[in-house]
Amino acid sequence: LGADLAVLAPSNASGTGGAIAEAAATYNSLATTVATSVNSIMQTGSNSAGTTGLSFFTVDPAKPAALGLSVIPTDATGIAASTPGSGGANGDVANSIANLSSSATGADSQWETFVVHIGSVSAAASSQATLTATGLANASSTQSSISSVSTDQEATNMLTYQNAFSAAARVMTTVDDMLNTLINKT
Repeated sequence: LGADLAVLAPSNASGTGGAIAEAAATYNSLATTVATSVNSIMQTGSNSAGTTGLSFFTVDPAKPAALGLSVIPTDATGIAASTPGSGGANGDVANSIANLSSSATGADSQWETFVVHIGSVSAAASSQATLTATGLANASSTQSSISSVSTDQEATNMLTYQNAFSAAARVMTTVDDMLNTLINKT
């Protein structure tokens, strides 16, 4: 129950909140990073008509960034891919946007960190589940061995104790008879 509730916990600044909320926070951060970085580079370029200041992405402020991310241009004229004044086919701005994939703080790096984190958390959870299952099996086995009573063994023990008692009673009877004979006949 505790593990189920931990999965549903809200995200926090240290990244140790609930797995679902942390994943959603990572998706939102990733969407914001993509939108901000692509837009900041694209706004420095111009499209084939020479228009500058264009953005590629918009984020609906009424929704989480991952859900509110959308593409603005509907055709090629809405994409500012070249350096202003160098003609529409230059492509320098498009190359700069493509180079975002190798940025240490870019979306690719964030995604890689997220995937590695999910993998390590999954491996730790699997390991913990295996250890818990092993502990449960050992505890159940120990409990069974301690609490189980063999009726056959107990019946055998009862017969042994009963025969031992009868034998002891006969010995006492014999000793009593011997003492009676010794005392009364001497």
